Amino acid sequence: MPEQPVQIVRFDERTGFWHVSGYPEIVDILADPKTYQSDTNRLFPGAEAFAEADKGNLVQMDGPAHR
Repeated sequence: MPEQPVQIVRFDERTGFWHVSGYPEIVDILADPKTYQSDTNRLFPGAEAFAEADKGNLVQMDGPAHR
């Protein structure tokens, strides 16, 4: 059986999210917060209820707030 190529960027139709696993690709994404945002709560209906709980969560922050 031939080896499957490593997928560095793929879209998961089940979740609606993109998965990125290549180091240079991830560095590019992290360096471009205008295009790519860490605040994933904005994608889920009703997530506003969790906004206070996520306050200060580095994983949900971009730019100066993350630093």
